[in-house]
Amino acid sequence: MNSILSGLVEDHAVIHDAFLVLRRFLQSLETENQLSVETIIDLLDDFQVFIEDLHFAKEESLLFPWLTDRGVKDRAGPLSSMMVQHIQVRGLLHNLIDSLVEGKEKTAVVSQAEKFMTCLSDHIRDEEETLFPLADGLMGDTDGDDLAASFEQFSRDLANSSSLARFSRRVEEMKSS
Repeated sequence: MNSILSGLVEDHAVIHDAFLVLRRFLQSLETENQLSVETIIDLLDDFQVFIEDLHFAKEESLLFPWLTDRGVKDRAGPLSSMMVQHIQVRGLLHNLIDSLVEGKEKTAVVSQAEKFMTCLSDHIRDEEETLFPLADGLMGDTDGDDLAASFEQFSRDLANSSSLARFSRRVEEMKSS
């Protein structure tokens, strides 16, 4: 698989690690060794930045237009499906954060978290099974060079983003503890 797409798959691995932490939080709601709600809200705020400002932004501003330029339909095709899923994931994450901030009942928080994780997991599967192989097939030896340069510039522009670096580091620490 192309290095550009491999980078997006690496983002998916970070997301799956964050799910492990979120599931641990949900399980801790039943015990006295509960992770603090404030800690999870802070983590989810960083998760939101990671998803929206890094992962989805790379796809929506770089990959999707590149695919459209190569004839992939942006309406009634895989790209429109991905965009709808991005909107759904954003809404579900916002709802989850709101349910925690508002101190909703434990069952409501768990329900919001499960909906969010299921939707994002399904989206990741769709990307890895459908969209990324399609993109990989369209990338010739040099055809993806312009996209690779755009991804590199995007990464450089975000390299100093403290919340993005903090998110990956915090997920790893919380996953291990």
